[in-house]
Amino acid sequence: MINAGVSYNIDKHWSVDVSLSYMRLCTRATLTTKSPVGTVTSTDQAEAGLDRVVCLRRLSLLIPPI
Repeated sequence: MINAGVSYNIDKHWSVDVSLSYMRLCTRATLTTKSPVGTVTSTDQAEAGLDRVVCLRRLSLLIPPI
C-alpha cells in the first residue's frame, strides 16, 4: 500500500485532511479434488487481482473537554 496525505489546521477547532492511497492485491489458488481412494480427479487454478485508488477527504471539529 502506498499512501500520501496532508492535514491543515484552519484554526484551533477545525482541521481538514486529504489523503490518496493505492493498494494492489493479488492471490492465486489451486483446488484439487480427490476420489475416496485417493486418486486425483481434477485440478483447477484461479487467480484474482485488485488495484484500488482511494481518496479520503475529512473535515474535523475538535470539541474541548467540559
